[in-house]
Amino acid sequence: MIIKKLASSEYVKRFAEAFGTLPAVTGDMAQLAGAKVRRMSEEEGMAALEKDMEREGAFYTPDGVLFAAGRSEYEAEITAEVVEKCMKAFIQAEGLGGAVPLSVEDAEKLRADYIVNYSAVENSYRQESERETGLREALVRYGRKVLETGLVRGTWGNLSVRLDDRHMLVTPSGMDYNRITPEHIVRVEIGTLKYEGPFKPTSESPLHSAIYEKRSDAKAVIHTHSDGCTAFAVARKPLVIMEAKLKAIAGEIIHVGDPGLPGSRELTENTVKALGDNPGCIMANHGMLACGEDLEQALDRCLAIEEAAKRALGE
Repeated sequence: MIIKKLASSEYVKRFAEAFGTLPAVTGDMAQLAGAKVRRMSEEEGMAALEKDMEREGAFYTPDGVLFAAGRSEYEAEITAEVVEKCMKAFIQAEGLGGAVPLSVEDAEKLRADYIVNYSAVENSYRQESERETGLREALVRYGRKVLETGLVRGTWGNLSVRLDDRHMLVTPSGMDYNRITPEHIVRVEIGTLKYEGPFKPTSESPLHSAIYEKRSDAKAVIHTHSDGCTAFAVARKPLVIMEAKLKAIAGEIIHVGDPGLPGSRELTENTVKALGDNPGCIMANHGMLACGEDLEQALDRCLAIEEAAKRALGE
């Protein structure tokens, strides 16, 4: 439960001075705050919300401070706004013959229906929406990091994260990492590769999809064209990591997959086979990739594999 405090409101103060209870005068108030909002001390009101928020979603103090509760910050904020609106309407209705509240029975029914059929669903959706927004922002940040660290040049390489069991978020095709915004990130169905929105996903989407289908532990994938790994890619030689620190991050052997054209089924199949259960692999005549439980771990593995490649080359 999240509680929002609304102070210094003209109508809340005026209402608190004149009335001890605000009955539900609108349907939205009944849904968000219950059949009534009572005037109580802060201590009493907080205890009432803690005891039974499903019946009462707000209270106000004698000095005109409004407290509203919700399952999310958004819901608490909206509850406070709606209660304040109804206090204002109640006062203004005095000049029109007085406010006519909803029946207690109807108000309680609206509140109960809201808790069961709307509040939980809305907040679940909001949490998922906020999570997706966060992942889109993370892809933008890490896209710039792979550019800044020299793991890619230009628009080559690509990144993705697993959104849920059915979807992944991937970087768009052919767009400069410094120009990409969260709105450019593409939501793609893992099984069908169908995508939403006007931006085309990276041509390596089939590869990312195949990794998510094969590896339940993979939550993020980063594909790069870094210098050291490119040498091993064109030589088609596996990279044996000797340093204990790097081995702990990226594993002991980075295998090389058989070649395939970018975006082709052959490249996808060969890369997934070379990756196996390992943190990363090298793609013949192409580059390298690493996966992880999040973008941070995937990037750490990319950097460790690249460092190991450069050390093996004597750089």
